[in-house]
Amino acid sequence: MVWSAIIKSAARTTDLIDTNRTNPIGIPMALTQAVPADPAQATEPATPATSKVPLGTDVVDDSLDMLSALYEYNHWIYSLIRPHVAGRILEIGCGVGNITRFLAISGREVVGIDPVDHFVERFKERLGHMSHVTSSVGYLQDLAPPDTEAHAFDTVVSCNVLEHIQDDVDAVSAMARQVRPGGKVVLFVPAGPVAFGRLDRELGHYRRYTIRSLKKVFHRAGLQWVAGRYSNSVGLFGWWFNSVVLGRCHVPSQQAAVFNRCVPLISALERLAPVPFGQSVLGVGLKKDTGVMEPPGSTRRLALAR
Repeated sequence: MVWSAIIKSAARTTDLIDTNRTNPIGIPMALTQAVPADPAQATEPATPATSKVPLGTDVVDDSLDMLSALYEYNHWIYSLIRPHVAGRILEIGCGVGNITRFLAISGREVVGIDPVDHFVERFKERLGHMSHVTSSVGYLQDLAPPDTEAHAFDTVVSCNVLEHIQDDVDAVSAMARQVRPGGKVVLFVPAGPVAFGRLDRELGHYRRYTIRSLKKVFHRAGLQWVAGRYSNSVGLFGWWFNSVVLGRCHVPSQQAAVFNRCVPLISALERLAPVPFGQSVLGVGLKKDTGVMEPPGSTRRLALAR
């Protein structure tokens, strides 16, 4: 029942990453520093790696293929973020477009960015026929801060990305700089620190969140917290058992397939009765209308570790 790990696995890059590059930015898919080995140290700075690190192409491609087949789960994520999405959308860590395909249904302009070139190639193969959807290879700092409100995005969306970033406050701050005053940053991240285990370490996670800890990140990034909720309470137990008790480092495809068939029932129950904990947590932050757009030179480069 560790279906969510598929999503995290999709964030693993097959590129050879130059670990001497200074401060790459807050989208996962690169490994520039060591991942904490203990969940108690999950928010502490990691030790920089000293060489190029190749990550397995087979693992990434298999995970992406499996995730692409989990229609019900992907749609569930979209149904949770949909009420908070409006206008022009920037998706950070778009991967192969598993969530983008739902964001694009309304006809809104969607811009995806991901640092893995073959992910973006597959994104374009799947969604290239949609004139209102574009994607590019790059990091968040590759996008210049908008010089006017008209050039800013209405919503920034990022699903299962923030947990890979060492300095999550700086990452959310950078996302906020791409949003117009009055716009929103919508994040979907892993929840339940008690379930932090081998799966998280294998997938390069620095932490799992609670509503309280995610709210603190939004506040420190200068955003007003407007909504938050847990989801997939059943999955939290599955993640804990597989990751902590069994110490597994990969996702059994059979478990993912069984869970995907159960999603309609689980999501319906959670709509009737919101859960006090879950495998994931949704957070929504509002950029306050100060009447002033930040100057283009205000973006800082962020330290990323995955």
